[in-house]
Amino acid sequence: DMNHIHNYLPLSSGLMALSVLVMLIFIVKVPLFQRINMAALLAFVPFFWGGMFLSSAFRLSPGKSSYIYAADLIGASVGSILAVALLTLGGIGSSLFVAIVASLPACFYIFKTSVPKFKRFASFFLTGFLILTFLFDNLGVSIGNIPFAKSAGKEMDQFLRHPTAAASVVDSRWSAFGRTDLVAAKDNPDERVFFVD
Repeated sequence: DMNHIHNYLPLSSGLMALSVLVMLIFIVKVPLFQRINMAALLAFVPFFWGGMFLSSAFRLSPGKSSYIYAADLIGASVGSILAVALLTLGGIGSSLFVAIVASLPACFYIFKTSVPKFKRFASFFLTGFLILTFLFDNLGVSIGNIPFAKSAGKEMDQFLRHPTAAASVVDSRWSAFGRTDLVAAKDNPDERVFFVD
C-alpha cells in the first residue's frame, strides 16, 4: 500500500535521527555498550532506519531511482569530506550533527504532503530538540564523553592505573585523526604525555 510507504519516509528519517541520539546515550551511560562489539551492534539500529528510508524512497519513485541513487552518493561524498571538520567537535558533537541531518528529510517531506498536525509537530519537535541538544553540548551542558576503553594493551590505561604515578587526563581533543589525550602524573609534574586513540 503506497499510503503506508509514504508514512515510512518521515517515520524512518525521524527514527534514524532519534536512534543516533539514543545510541550515544547508551554508549556513554551504560557500561555494557562501552564494549566495541556491543557498541557495533547498537550502531546497527540507525543503519536499519537509514536503509528503510532509502528503500521507501526507491519504492515510491522507481522512475527517479537514478536521481535517488545519485543523491545518496553525493550525500556520502559530502559527508566523508565534512567528517574531517566535524570530528573536531568530538565524538558526541559530530554524532549529534549527523542526527540533525538525519531528521531533516522528515521536516522537508511534510511540506510536500498533507500530514496530520501531530506528525508535523513531532517532526519539527525532533529536529528542534536535536539542534538544542547540539548547541547545549557545545556550550558545556554535555551528554557526557565517550568513555576511554580500558585495556591491558593500552599504554594510556597502564599509565593511568600505575599505583605511584597518580596520573590523570588534563585535556582531550578530537580531530579526524582520532582523540588526543594529554596526561599528567603527580610524581613527575614537569612532564606531560600525549596519547592518540
